[in-house]
Amino acid sequence: MALRLSNELLIKTFVMLRDNQDDRTFGLDRKKWLLVTHVCRLWRDTALASPVLWSSVRVWGRRSQDVQFARMCLQRAHSAPVDILVEGEGTAPVVAGIIALAQEHSKHVRCLKLMVEETEEQVFRLGFPMPMLQTLELRAARDIASESSVGQDFVPDPIHLPRLRELALENVNNPWEWNSSIFAPLTSFELSGYCYDAEPTETQFIGVLSALRNVATLTLVRSVCDWSRTSGEDLATVVSLPALRHLTVLHWPSHIQAVINTLEIPIQAAIHLTFCQLADNSDECVLVEHVSKKILSRGTVTSTEDGSDSMELSCCAMSLSTSADWTMELQCRTSCLLQDTPEPLPLRVTFAQWDEENDPVPTAEVMLMHLNAFCSAVASYGFECLHYAGSSMCDGDNIISQFLPCFHDIQLLEIEVADHTAFECAMDIQECYDRGCTPQLRRLIFTDLVGTQCDFAEPLEESVASMSLESIVVQTNADQVLRDDLAERLQDDVDDVQVVCLSDAEVNKRILQCQHFGVDVPWHA
Repeated sequence: MALRLSNELLIKTFVMLRDNQDDRTFGLDRKKWLLVTHVCRLWRDTALASPVLWSSVRVWGRRSQDVQFARMCLQRAHSAPVDILVEGEGTAPVVAGIIALAQEHSKHVRCLKLMVEETEEQVFRLGFPMPMLQTLELRAARDIASESSVGQDFVPDPIHLPRLRELALENVNNPWEWNSSIFAPLTSFELSGYCYDAEPTETQFIGVLSALRNVATLTLVRSVCDWSRTSGEDLATVVSLPALRHLTVLHWPSHIQAVINTLEIPIQAAIHLTFCQLADNSDECVLVEHVSKKILSRGTVTSTEDGSDSMELSCCAMSLSTSADWTMELQCRTSCLLQDTPEPLPLRVTFAQWDEENDPVPTAEVMLMHLNAFCSAVASYGFECLHYAGSSMCDGDNIISQFLPCFHDIQLLEIEVADHTAFECAMDIQECYDRGCTPQLRRLIFTDLVGTQCDFAEPLEESVASMSLESIVVQTNADQVLRDDLAERLQDDVDDVQVVCLSDAEVNKRILQCQHFGVDVPWHA
């Protein structure tokens, strides 16, 4: 049957196999798709005669055979546009060998992505023209705990890269000293790491941002200098990026504030901020609140027909992970998460630990202070629904009762518990309702992913009895008898009651794959 497939269909199948291989299927070997060339002579001849099949060169960069494989692919690609990707932390000799091949075939290299392990050797020697290059990604690993780590030197010549549109740099020295014309045509720019010969001045960094007048995607990860600005003080210079649609910034709150105060962010831009925490920076919560308010006022306001401004945010979803290092992520949406409609995510905020090995680990108190600052910033936006996945406790501190009072207008509350604190979560819901924190609450979804005995039944029943709920959905993997008993008890106070059995597959999907609330939405926590 396979022998009768057309050559065109065979090539499409081979390309799909080549591009869809992943670590789980192929381990660290990106070459196993070559097995198709050993099935029969027809398949081999068809593959060898197709330049497009060899136009994507993917290696991990750890073995000398990777250079030989790349050479073979480039020869078989002939003059077809090629993508060359070193996807692991390649050794210096292998990466240097790949660069030599890129220079040999420089006239038809379309994409070049290189990653090199920590080394004192300067590897990124790319001082040759690549007239077709559209995407360039240079990443140098560094030891976070080492004070002697060095970045990689690279100074591009704009004349050599006339079609460059996407540029990503990690631990590459001093891009703010480059010819600024290299940035002007870019539609995507990423600057990561802070291993530089010298930190940029405020003027130098603003100069880079100002040159990115066509950028649609901007990512700044640990790459912003500290301009020592006080809370609420705006910079005299404001940089307008009218094409910006995606902004990602990861750093300490003070550094993120420096960026947000500098940029005039279009209302269409989707924004992801990761506030890194340190044990001694709990006082920066005021910066978190300032940045959040500024983002909301600039990034999510839309103009109505009568010319007034109105906020479209109606849903806030949260996820707390404490499996290794705690991480809290919040997603602010224009429609309910459960509607599962594709839409841009206006604002995404993450609170995470700063992973320097020599720094003390911050306590949950620091995170809760920063979380409260963010919730205070969004409290006036009248969210209609709130979804929370996580524990009732974080390092012994109650968390639900900390943020729930900030969401006074919610009509739908969903709680998904992935540990053995379902009992405490049910009590928190009742406490907040009794304090008048959620007077509009009409719908409750309560999910226990790990319990099998409905231990939360009694406090949940007491909570429901004191509320004015119109409907409640309980999801658990308890047995049928316990589910039926719980449903019968809840029906005394709520007309619409559903007690749903979660399958093991659904539980694993939510816990292991972080597909919280049964919706296929990406989460970091």
